[in-house]
Amino acid sequence: MFNSLIIPSINANIDRLPVKSKLVETAVRIHNSRGITPFTLRLTEKESDEVDRIFDYLKVSLDSAESGEEIDEIYDDAVESLYELGMFPRMTVKEAKQLVNGRSKGQSGIIGTADENFNCSIAGQTTETFMFKLDNPSLNILLWYLRSFFFIPGIEHWRYINLLFYIGEIGEISFGRYQKQYIEYYPANGWVSTDGLNGVVEWEGEFYGNLGRKLVYEDVWYHIAEWVYTGVSNFEGLWIGRNRLSYFKPVYFIGNAEHVGFSYTPFWP
Repeated sequence: MFNSLIIPSINANIDRLPVKSKLVETAVRIHNSRGITPFTLRLTEKESDEVDRIFDYLKVSLDSAESGEEIDEIYDDAVESLYELGMFPRMTVKEAKQLVNGRSKGQSGIIGTADENFNCSIAGQTTETFMFKLDNPSLNILLWYLRSFFFIPGIEHWRYINLLFYIGEIGEISFGRYQKQYIEYYPANGWVSTDGLNGVVEWEGEFYGNLGRKLVYEDVWYHIAEWVYTGVSNFEGLWIGRNRLSYFKPVYFIGNAEHVGFSYTPFWP
């Protein structure tokens, strides 16, 4: 029942080298139509750096791609490289490629706005990026009810506990946040590339999700509140992050999504 809680997991620990080596814990999430499977990989520092290199090369290749067929090949090549690092546990290479690049894009045509894409492949590397989800509706209701009893205003570490109660949709990813008490916006920073019904649509620099917003934390005593901005819906594919809850650490993702939308300016919560 708890396999879909999108926080660092100890459900599966996969060592790449003997325990005496210095290893970097890396959270891996496999998202598909059946739900979410979390793993924790222990990579060497060299292997961890290789993840950065793969996504850097992926971006450069996507920026220079000239056709949808070439983009599909670039995704397949990236999947093969990530597969060699153990990023698709319990899957074959063919299954990994189908997961990442299996969504039908349909016939191209402008839908929505220029800052959106639909039925698209997607890859990116961003900070200030969040995915918290509980799949069981009854459990969601119970946890929201219990939170009203166990939340202690003013204690900083409860802030992170309350983040775990954010209820999103399956495959929903949020980018950027707003803090009421400081009247401060914190954009996601990085890049996202998509290829779908609106062709190739990309974002780079500082931006926010533009598909909606979610209140993830509120302290009515101290007038503190925090929102995050949804930028991706119905994501399927691979999510990679470090095993510490930090806004500033980049996450990596590669796969496909039903709807993607971003804005370079935030909207009011």
